[in-house]
Amino acid sequence: MKTPDEVQRAIKRGEIIEDVTLDHHDFSGLDLAGGCFVGVDLTGARFSGCNLHETQFSECNLRGSDFSGLSMQQTFFNQCMMTGALFTQCELAECLFNDCQLDESQFTESVQVQTQFISGSLNDSNFHQAGIKQCAFTDVSLSNAQLSATLCEQITFMNSDLRSTQFIK
Repeated sequence: MKTPDEVQRAIKRGEIIEDVTLDHHDFSGLDLAGGCFVGVDLTGARFSGCNLHETQFSECNLRGSDFSGLSMQQTFFNQCMMTGALFTQCELAECLFNDCQLDESQFTESVQVQTQFISGSLNDSNFHQAGIKQCAFTDVSLSNAQLSATLCEQITFMNSDLRSTQFIK
């Protein structure tokens, strides 16, 4: 499996994509809904305009990957390295980030509804002008995170490190 189109065809056949290197590939515009990625290196991958509804990423390297502008629903990230990932202007609905390293990630102008961040880190991440509604941050480090001008409604911070986090309008 070497091209994004081959990955899309494999997912449509119900295959699990595992233990391959697909770094810096451009998946823009592809339908990867319902896909399952396990142990895949997707460093710097682009997902612009991609359908990732109900897609699962487990133990993947997604450092610097670009999800900007996507609408994701019930997308699951488990134990992924996602430092510097871009979620700018994304819509995240009922997504789960479990034990993910999201330090220095960008969620600027994103909308997150009923999304959960559990046992991970979002240190130095930017949520400037984001909308965060009915979301939970449990056992997460948000040290130095930027939440200025962020619309926050019904958010739960449970056992989370908020040192130096900025909530100023």
